[in-house]
Amino acid sequence: MTIAALGKEWLADQAAARLQKPVTLMAFGTGTPSATALGSEISGSRRTVTPSSSGAVSTYKAHLDVEDQITANITEVGLFNNSNVMVASQSFAAVVKTANEPFYVTWNFIF
Repeated sequence: MTIAALGKEWLADQAAARLQKPVTLMAFGTGTPSATALGSEISGSRRTVTPSSSGAVSTYKAHLDVEDQITANITEVGLFNNSNVMVASQSFAAVVKTANEPFYVTWNFIF
């Protein structure tokens, strides 16, 4: 996982309970992320995250539904704050997302 410089600031804000720029979106892509953006974000793939926390773990969940009709070889995801700044990204081996199946991501930050 790569955490961008602004992502580190966001994490510090979260740890200090200031919540000035909360993570609100997750996006999916088919490339390799840079420090500031996904390499090839799938058009229409940004989803509102469902945040939760338990102890020292902050969790963010999002998914692409069957109704989205997105077919792609997904290789990257990114978390974005309420200013649309990418605060973290992750790349991985291609996961085939077909139009008739959902794709779920759960992201945990352990402090």
